[in-house]
Amino acid sequence: MRREGFDMTQVHPALGKHNWLFFREEDDFDTAFQSLVAALNTDLAYVKSHTRLLVKAQEWDKKQRRDDLLLRGDEFVIGENWLVEALQQQQEPLPTPLHKDYIQAGREAQEREVKREKRRILVLRSLLAVMSLAFVAASGAGIYAYRLWRSGEIAQIESLAKQSDAEFLAGQNTDALITALEAGHQWERYPESDRTFVHQVLQQAASGLRERRNLSGHESIVPGVAFSPDGRILATASFDHTIKLWNQNGDLIKTLVGHEDQVLRVIFSPDGETIASAGFDNTIRLWNVQGELLQTLSEHEGLVLNIAFSPDGQTIASASRDQTAKLWNFEGELLHSLENHNDVVEDVVFSPDGQILASASQDKNIRLWNLNGELLHTLTGHTDWSLDIKFSPDGQTLASANDDKTVRLWNLEGKLLHTLQGHEGVVREVAFSPDGQTIASASWDQTIKLWTVEGTLLHTLTGHENRVTDITFTADGQFLASSSADGTIKLWDTEGNLLQTFTGHQGWVADVAFSPDGKTLASASGDRTAKLWQVEENLLLTLKGHQQPVGKVIFSPDGQTIATAGAVRDIKLWNTHGQLLRTLKGKDNASVHDLTFNPDGKTLASTSDDATVRLWGLDGELLHTLEGHEAPTWRVKFSPDGQILASASDDGTIKLWSIEGQLLQTLAAHQDWIYSVAFSPQGEMLASASDDGTVKLWNLSGDLLHTLGNGNDLYYEVAFSPNGQILVATNSDHKLYVWDINGNLLQTLEGHTDEVLNVILSPDGQTIASASSDNTVRLWNLQGDLLHTLTGYQHRGLGLAFSPDGNVLASASDNENIIQLWNLDGELLQTLVGHQDWVYHVTFSPDGKTLASSSADRTAILWDLEALEFDALMQRGCEWWREYTEYQATSPDPQREICDGI
Repeated sequence: MRREGFDMTQVHPALGKHNWLFFREEDDFDTAFQSLVAALNTDLAYVKSHTRLLVKAQEWDKKQRRDDLLLRGDEFVIGENWLVEALQQQQEPLPTPLHKDYIQAGREAQEREVKREKRRILVLRSLLAVMSLAFVAASGAGIYAYRLWRSGEIAQIESLAKQSDAEFLAGQNTDALITALEAGHQWERYPESDRTFVHQVLQQAASGLRERRNLSGHESIVPGVAFSPDGRILATASFDHTIKLWNQNGDLIKTLVGHEDQVLRVIFSPDGETIASAGFDNTIRLWNVQGELLQTLSEHEGLVLNIAFSPDGQTIASASRDQTAKLWNFEGELLHSLENHNDVVEDVVFSPDGQILASASQDKNIRLWNLNGELLHTLTGHTDWSLDIKFSPDGQTLASANDDKTVRLWNLEGKLLHTLQGHEGVVREVAFSPDGQTIASASWDQTIKLWTVEGTLLHTLTGHENRVTDITFTADGQFLASSSADGTIKLWDTEGNLLQTFTGHQGWVADVAFSPDGKTLASASGDRTAKLWQVEENLLLTLKGHQQPVGKVIFSPDGQTIATAGAVRDIKLWNTHGQLLRTLKGKDNASVHDLTFNPDGKTLASTSDDATVRLWGLDGELLHTLEGHEAPTWRVKFSPDGQILASASDDGTIKLWSIEGQLLQTLAAHQDWIYSVAFSPQGEMLASASDDGTVKLWNLSGDLLHTLGNGNDLYYEVAFSPNGQILVATNSDHKLYVWDINGNLLQTLEGHTDEVLNVILSPDGQTIASASSDNTVRLWNLQGDLLHTLTGYQHRGLGLAFSPDGNVLASASDNENIIQLWNLDGELLQTLVGHQDWVYHVTFSPDGKTLASSSADRTAILWDLEALEFDALMQRGCEWWREYTEYQATSPDPQREICDGI
């Protein structure tokens, strides 16, 4: 920013990207002083290690990467631990790729030494096999040495898995996947190592990977990127004086050479046949898509900062540091020079109808011109530089972003409509949503703000750790992408929810662009690369849109529809591709506690804090509101034939309703709130569990058949066996109780050391699974024998679900972000990582191929269980690795054999 006594326009743009610490009269002293203290408090010991290792790595690199220059022994252990800690804590400066190559090479050298030792030991073992008993002691020593070697191999696998986890947490997803693949490759040779953790980091890395291609080859900063209108070509502009054209797979098509200085901007004409580039050599150049230079526009006397095509593609506008904007025809002839500016012209943009050109200048004004070069209006009011301008899609409103921390909205007569205030730093970019109803602004205060066209602030998007450099909407307006000097790109929905953070660039990200279909995002960076990112997740389908924690997720009986319940008010219906079908709105601020589908799949029932049960059609229509309870309703269940609905409430009653919403019976024998209710599989009886310390059995005429329990402790959950002959309930006294349907107590299951909160029976009815506040899940048989105790949780178990075939149990707990899959022998099969907060509920699809989970992170996730199997992940990861490296300017490390044979 230009200030009195110092002209920032004279600063090279690359230097201008740095953060300056100002202590001037007009600056906030406390803020500047805190920044200075932060700089002074840099971990000097860490920086010293970073430098020491980098010097060693550089020498190793310069001397043909000789093994004798690698780290050995304790020095290697220290170096590897430093790398893992640096990645985990994301310390600055981050380890460079050379750091990781150097330490990786050290590990591989040690592996080669281990292999040599293995061969030596094998020879020794062969000799020992034919030696006499006099050499038994020597034989024992050899076996001991072999075991030591074997344990070292296993430790190596575990170390790789930990490194992958650290790289993932540091946002280095590509490295995390490669390291996980290497751990997986080694595990296949030594299966006695901990496969579950290797499987976990492999799934984590493969699921989190969004980077499709790394477009390398430029020799300097890449400040600009643009897709052709058909999405088939990507153009990148670089300070190395070139433009590169890439196809949609990331292949380099052509390098355009001709500029004599840094290239700052590149754009496509509306028909996609022409490319315009602007550079620091004071020229604009026009190229065809074959890379041939068509025209050089060279009338400017200063750097060209921005360019724009008119909607019909026949006119080109340019903005320059020479204080002019210029209009050119397609043949490169100068039509008009717009010279009424009093300072640098930062930006130019055409109105959607192409009849008006707007220019933004550092003289604090915006000007509107016709295509004859006549000044129509001068828009005044900003108190500092105007940096970015955009027309609304209907062309009736102009938005301007400014150094004075505001966005201003104007009409075409130059009247100021609204001033959008709230940013605490320079507003660098502004964008309209495709429907024109939302305005996004990006600021150096590290935030993005979403506004209505009337100037009302809707959302403030936080999460970037440095200034925001660019923003752009998808063509359908569903997503917004932002780039930042912190090296990340973030993907948001229009409600301001952060959907994904793309990490991988090693420098500031200058520009982002969506492909026309919205499936690919391109980014340009100061690290000399551009990247292509996959917008949609590749292994997980995350259902996003709830504004509160998602308490429940269920499948329709045919498995084609998923219903999710937010903590407050809304229910959402989705298809199996993760697309939101519709939102069902209940009473404002009333929590939704339970959801269930009618067995015919045509109706959905929900319970709520407002003491009602609601019946919905799958088209979103509210069919009936069932009123009569006097306190919040907790559980709701359909009878097996789908004709009766049972609701349980805090008012101590159960109510039976017809499918048309008529009240049939009120079952009122409990003395306190009722937490759970269940129909017998044959539909002849109903069981209820209550805070009054009893479980009760009823017939459908409303008659109380049996009261079970001692009335002292709380019952939480009740479940029938599949044959309907057994009833199991959980209790706050740490036990489970098993009754027959005549009310006879068959078994008391003891072993839990805290409240038992959940219970389910396997589909064949032979196994009981229980989840407790004692941090365990336990498996029991019907005779009351404890079969297995499943441990590993740090908090109480909540969610339980058996797969339809009964071979797998899924479990989740509060205050943990993971889901664990177990077999009936109590063995941990897999840990699913993807949620960012507690997991409340899990359920299998009817075909057992998909697991759904809901979480406090305001999402539900659909997990493709076949794609997440170990072998499938290895194959998918290797396919990605081969595609990723196929188009790189430099070949992958020839020592990596992790995908051989996969």
